[in-house]
Amino acid sequence: GTDVGVVKQAIEDQYGQSRHLQVETTESFRARIRELTNRAFGLLDVLASIGVIVAALGVINTMLMNVLERRREIGALRSIGMTRAQIIRMILAEAGAMGAIGAVFGIGFGILLSRVFVEGMKTMTGYRLEFSLPFQSLLLGLAIALIVSQAAALYPAWKGSRVNIVEAIKHGW
Repeated sequence: GTDVGVVKQAIEDQYGQSRHLQVETTESFRARIRELTNRAFGLLDVLASIGVIVAALGVINTMLMNVLERRREIGALRSIGMTRAQIIRMILAEAGAMGAIGAVFGIGFGILLSRVFVEGMKTMTGYRLEFSLPFQSLLLGLAIALIVSQAAALYPAWKGSRVNIVEAIKHGW
């Protein structure tokens, strides 16, 4: 029935300096833990954003190299009637497959690492933590991977659709 602040102050006054104690209420301790956890997850969000940017650059690089190496093939397809739009769709489909495969591997390893993280936190802190797998997060990860792969492949797809048919068949480069 006593005010927590009064008890805290009394303990600090009586034992604080002589025993080098720092008294903290349960609520302030929980707030501090929440703040530290939010900071840690904020850093993880930054790392995830960097990962998405690196992945997008990887898709752009891979698809551009793919288009450059297949110039003769793209020229041949165009010469037998494939339209520019079909070339764009073909390259976007390849990028979509790359994005889907990357999402499956990324989500799989993410689940594995998060389970390890939860087990490590349980061991280190002694708290009862349970692993949960929100289905919406899995769908969001898949959607982000597909969107990023498609956005990153737009320039290579446009570049592939602009291949000069005669030059591509004649020289290959």
